[in-house]
Amino acid sequence: MKFREYGAIVAPCPPRRGNRKGAVECGVKFFCGRFWRTMTATTPEEAQVALDRFWATTGDARLRPPGRYADPDE
Repeated sequence: MKFREYGAIVAPCPPRRGNRKGAVECGVKFFCGRFWRTMTATTPEEAQVALDRFWATTGDARLRPPGRYADPDE
């Protein structure tokens, strides 16, 4: 499996929780619009530094209604 070569962890959406898939897709859209669109790195190393900075400063700062979305780790 390719994801293991990159150190990624695959966590599939739980059965009968279709709304969770939508939340994941929304996170991907946010990331692509905020990070990929504005990234100016020219090497993989620069891209990694920029990505680390993005997650440390901006992270997942999307506005959400209070109590609407639970933390997936809970």
